[in-house]
Amino acid sequence: MRLPPRLQAELRPWIDVGAVGEDGFRVWLRSVLPLLPRAGMAPSARLPESPEERLLEVATALATCAGDRARAHFQAAEYFRENQLLARRVKALEAIVQTAEAARPGSPDLPSDPESARAAERYLPRASPP
Repeated sequence: MRLPPRLQAELRPWIDVGAVGEDGFRVWLRSVLPLLPRAGMAPSARLPESPEERLLEVATALATCAGDRARAHFQAAEYFRENQLLARRVKALEAIVQTAEAARPGSPDLPSDPESARAAERYLPRASPP
């Protein structure tokens, strides 16, 4: 997503699009848009009357957004840990099967599984050099 330089300059008091990048700009935009009044708003919808109320609403929305992001990061970390555990279990099962096959007389070597190797590279820590 490329924003014209003039628009980037106009947004700079609120966000430096060049510094935060496309993803950061989208997160900021999604957190700010719900706070802006929409055309044709219902008359019962209350707009903040003072800058202090507006600032409080923006701060509350930013805190909510930060909480949502923290929850998402925590869930991603949990998902990664669960995948690490699953990768270790799969590697252990592969070792058990390979050992059992190697113990049988005249059995050929089992082919390697590229998907398992990629998962192990992704989720298991690299062995430290001796």
